[in-house]
Amino acid sequence: ALGVDRMQQLFALPRASLSSRFGTGMLTRLDQATGAIQELLVTHRPLPKYHAQQQLEHPTEQRGVIEHVLQQLTERLSEMLVQHDQGVVQLTVQLDCVAAGDSSSMNSAVAPQNGPTNACFRLDLFRPVAQPRHLMELVRMQLEQASLPGPVQGVQLRAVVTASRKHLQDRLFAAASAARSRDLAILIDRLTGRLGGDCVLHARLQPDAQPECSHRFIPWTRREALGKKAGSTEQGARSTKR
Repeated sequence: ALGVDRMQQLFALPRASLSSRFGTGMLTRLDQATGAIQELLVTHRPLPKYHAQQQLEHPTEQRGVIEHVLQQLTERLSEMLVQHDQGVVQLTVQLDCVAAGDSSSMNSAVAPQNGPTNACFRLDLFRPVAQPRHLMELVRMQLEQASLPGPVQGVQLRAVVTASRKHLQDRLFAAASAARSRDLAILIDRLTGRLGGDCVLHARLQPDAQPECSHRFIPWTRREALGKKAGSTEQGARSTKR
């Protein structure tokens, strides 16, 4: 032990002995503390949270009203994404429902003792999307298949995974290819929303001497597949297996 309790005692020690015992990092930090050398401070900026929600004044079972609220939240979420040049890759929708048969919650602002029952579903998209019309079409597909446990009293949309919407500049005469890529992405999103991600697959080659083991089928929207499409997903159309 050095018997050093104060910074003043530490500064009084020979710099050569500090360097030999603790390394040059000790001297660097001491010089930064006194302002002898500059210290670069890297600020931390947390990623923005893309979340939109709305509480209904009265719980409702009318699908038209629920779709209208979802439409408003989808547009609100899309505006937030566009402001940061982001697109959603994974979207979660949560419908806060009142337990069926609980009449007290229908006529009172007080929640039932059992609390709300949530109906949740998730959308995995082929590439980053911020168009409210496209997102709403996918949400509507999931809503048509959902079985609600009771009247809806709150709706929440959350962009869990986002990515940049900046794409690589199109090459000369590549407009037709870009249009086909967009059409493919829309088709994959719709098929995934209707059939489920495990039913919309594409083949990926893998090194194996046996031909029957030289490939495997994986979902288009799996994170493993999206990892190779970071930033831009403008790739050529591939065959889709249903």
